[in-house]
Amino acid sequence: MKEILPYLLNPNKAGVYLSTVSIEISELKELFREILKFDKETDARSIGRLILLERDSMVTTPPSRLLTNWAIEDLKKAVSHLNIYTPKEGILSSKILMPRGHILLSANRMGFIRDKGIIDASASAYFSDAFLNPNIALLKTMDALKVSPVADSETLRINIFSVKKNGVKIFEKFIRSIPIIGEKAGIVDRGKRHSSRHCYEPYPAAVILWSCNIVYKSIPDDVLNFFDGAVRYFEKEEWRISIILSAIAVESLLAEIYEEYFHEIAPPDPLGALRDKIEKKQKLPPETRNDVDVVNQSRIAAVHRSSMQVGEKEARNAMIGAVRFTNWAFSEGPLSD
Repeated sequence: MKEILPYLLNPNKAGVYLSTVSIEISELKELFREILKFDKETDARSIGRLILLERDSMVTTPPSRLLTNWAIEDLKKAVSHLNIYTPKEGILSSKILMPRGHILLSANRMGFIRDKGIIDASASAYFSDAFLNPNIALLKTMDALKVSPVADSETLRINIFSVKKNGVKIFEKFIRSIPIIGEKAGIVDRGKRHSSRHCYEPYPAAVILWSCNIVYKSIPDDVLNFFDGAVRYFEKEEWRISIILSAIAVESLLAEIYEEYFHEIAPPDPLGALRDKIEKKQKLPPETRNDVDVVNQSRIAAVHRSSMQVGEKEARNAMIGAVRFTNWAFSEGPLSD
């Protein structure tokens, strides 16, 4: 927690660790050949798309983004397959590494973890392929990771960003443990980065940790559910919906603050107007007001679909502003104990 919260409040100052993993596409294809060699019941078409490219002369090399999706899908399927099927002999007999006790969270499991509590650590062995999800939260070490792949016809390159240094090391060990691929993978440790190009990458994963394991007992579920949705739609690149959900989280808290100050039901005003009415009673701290303004600016852009463009930057800024405002409201503001 001592690293995650400061990172959430100021990603540039906290910085992130970066590592790059390179996997040859030919090695990924070779892994599938070995799987098919040992498991006669497995159909290549059901587990590997890249391997089909060399079998079908009618298939041309797809665009980079599609190729990247195929490569990650293939790698996930291979890892999942090796977890449930381990030959008694041969190169595939080694175990895929899943650090004991690590529970992996992704955006679609946030609410489940909060509702059910931490799941049995023994179940983590079945989620090794979750290491290849875009946003990963590690509960044991309280770390947030971003997996950012890109592929061409020869190489799959994966940039790994983590809030703690150990996060990239865990991912590297996972890659090294995969038969055929691991022994030849190229791994470059690029150190700690503070630039805006890099430091915001694990932010959605850090929000997952924050929601599920740091503030889930002090912040109401309905508010955290808005953050859950904001992260899920961020992963899907549905920027407008992600922004709106972050804005609703702030708007709902402003309404509660209004009712604490004025002792009456909050008016159904949009975010900016509600903030202005609150400030007639009590001025918000300058930094907190700025956070609300950032969220509101992104919200305005998101709802004016025909005239304003929004993208990852606006969705990320809305999420950051909403997290900062929520943290203030429940730690220093009028909703704190």
